[in-house]
Amino acid sequence: MKGSVIIMKPTMLLDACGLNSANEYWAQKGSVQYSQRLNLMKNLDYSAENGNSTGSLPDTKDYDIGKLSASTVLNPNNYYHSGYFQSMNWDDWACKFCQIAGDCVDINTENPAVAKYLVEACRMYVEAGVDAFVIRDARHIDRLSLNMQFIEQIKDLFIAKGKDPAVFLDVVTRYSDVWYRETATESTPYYTW
Repeated sequence: MKGSVIIMKPTMLLDACGLNSANEYWAQKGSVQYSQRLNLMKNLDYSAENGNSTGSLPDTKDYDIGKLSASTVLNPNNYYHSGYFQSMNWDDWACKFCQIAGDCVDINTENPAVAKYLVEACRMYVEAGVDAFVIRDARHIDRLSLNMQFIEQIKDLFIAKGKDPAVFLDVVTRYSDVWYRETATESTPYYTW
């Protein structure tokens, strides 16, 4: 994403929140500041009709074009998942496509430009001598994206340096059942090759 990084004006948060100065922002309660930052990143002002279904499988409405970020300022290249998947549930299929952790931005790993950027970052570490990678919370990345855009490319980085590839996946689930919530695609064995 080099050359395409969005540089925010120092006043963007103030302008978005209708504030006149940094002092005015800092004078607010912490919970108000947090809500303002969260809304700026996740665009929580989307209508409820644009929310997503929950459960083991997506509903037809979950494939609507309205799910893509329409922001030409904050996310013009769709580099991260914004408020278009409003469920904060990390326990079902939506965990791959929605923001789930406070004001931490969830990157859009399905976007080829994001995948390329991440693989290039891995290349830098391999060249610096790193011997292995652990992909944390791998369940939050679509398995097709993992296979097509990450695993093989990262393994190739190690092979090009004459090293044995070592890529480990960390799959977090709440319960220790083999099939997590009776859904294979959310279960640890689904991410074990």
